[in-house]
Amino acid sequence: MSATAAPALRRVLLAVHGIEPTSALLSTAGALLQGAQAELAGLFVEDAQLLRLAALPFTREIGLASGTVRSLEVLDLERALRTQAEQVRQLLAQTAAALHVPWSFRITRGSLLDEALVGAAHADLVLIGQRTRAVQRSLGRRDAAPSEPMVSALFDATDAAFRALDAALQLAQGHAESITLLLPAGSTADTERLRQLAAQRLQVAVHVPGVETLSARLAYRRRRALVLATGFARADLAMLVETADCPLVLVR
Repeated sequence: MSATAAPALRRVLLAVHGIEPTSALLSTAGALLQGAQAELAGLFVEDAQLLRLAALPFTREIGLASGTVRSLEVLDLERALRTQAEQVRQLLAQTAAALHVPWSFRITRGSLLDEALVGAAHADLVLIGQRTRAVQRSLGRRDAAPSEPMVSALFDATDAAFRALDAALQLAQGHAESITLLLPAGSTADTERLRQLAAQRLQVAVHVPGVETLSARLAYRRRRALVLATGFARADLAMLVETADCPLVLVR
């Protein structure tokens, strides 16, 4: 088992490209920053793909409530994004003030995941938020049963994965029994070895769900966070950003 202890936090980066998930992300950041004097850095990512689509002459938007079809104007979209960014900045400042930690905020344009991974090089933890999709807003979210663990951690026994377990334990407020492990696909022997290593780190028995149902378990499940190391393949991270209905915490 890796004995590497989690280093003191210096910088926690919160990356979003919309206002909707910000409260949940800030709550998660607050739990991770308790007792630390790390900087809380905000990164608002203007969705470059959405802006490119808005520039196409045939692009239209449909009002979710009214059903009205109208042209999607780039200038209107840019103005709306700037308004959202300012709302995020204000919420970030309020959270930092409540935690008595320094903060910073900047706006960039691109892919949420790509910009978050760039920012990960200068942060100990990265929290990624995704817009709530329209189908979830209209149909409502399917909440997890009360017994559903509130924190999940992807674990592959690397040093960063052990640090991810430490972050998951902090998010679980010290209740290691409420953490569920998500493991890479492999043999039964590998699964048991990883489970034992994680249990030793957490000093508690841990539950390991079927790895073949990873995506199905994440979609529409309410939990506090999904914690993982930054070393996972980008394609896997992209799937998690799209399917995890909770803050995604990347640990370097």
